[in-house]
Amino acid sequence: MEIERDNVEKPLKKLRKALKRFPDDPSSRKVHSLRTNARQLEAIVDALMLDSKKKTRQLLRSVTPVRKAAGDVRDMDVLVANVLALSQSDGDDSLVRLVEHLGERRVESARDLSQTVAAKRKTARRSLKQYARLVGREFRGKNRSLANVEPVAAGLVTELTDWPELSEENIHPFRIKVKQLRYMLQLARESDKAVVDTLGQVKDMVGDWHDWQELAKIAKSVLDPEEDKTALKKIEEIGHKKFKDALTVANQARTKYFRNGRVGQPARPKQKRARRKKG
Repeated sequence: MEIERDNVEKPLKKLRKALKRFPDDPSSRKVHSLRTNARQLEAIVDALMLDSKKKTRQLLRSVTPVRKAAGDVRDMDVLVANVLALSQSDGDDSLVRLVEHLGERRVESARDLSQTVAAKRKTARRSLKQYARLVGREFRGKNRSLANVEPVAAGLVTELTDWPELSEENIHPFRIKVKQLRYMLQLARESDKAVVDTLGQVKDMVGDWHDWQELAKIAKSVLDPEEDKTALKKIEEIGHKKFKDALTVANQARTKYFRNGRVGQPARPKQKRARRKKG
């Protein structure tokens, strides 16, 4: 697998730019962009395995807290959107109270993110610049690709191939590995679009179920089990359906792409032997 240089350098530049002028009260779009670029950076670090371990550790120590803080804000944005969509059809007062609670948590998370960015901005931007120089040297000037990531991708494929039967307990960790592999394939010069799209579908659907699962936990801690039982039951029912849909898609992807231990090579169906004609 050959990594395309532009696919490595673009997320680094975007992340440096995002950190430079990140607002105190960021929109959901800016939070999502910051988190995604930070995730891509972590995938790049795993893929390239550059020699300078000290600079790599410094980079991750400054960026990972930002990514986690952005994830907390993003979670609240998604959960608020889910409850608002549900309240439009039900008009339940309990859902209004749930949105208010989530909104307060969003404000707190956004404040934490702003403080984290302010504390890590200078170090993170400097580390990103230094890492970009390492990348430039690794690609040796004008070379547009780098072919040293096959072992990392193969390791992820092996993990996904050997994964135990999917359940509510292990499907989210499975999603994390799928996401890592997808990011790595997106760095490549050439990758199978069908594989990338399928992994993206698994990532999104399992993530959607996980969001509703988290919403159910928060709702149980905020709402009254008797007075608000209709809303609680509805959230739980949606969560169950989301899990069934996610499980179906994940198992289909495993059957198609993770049977032979090599991603992108679908499992070969058994061929029936042709009968010989008598005479």
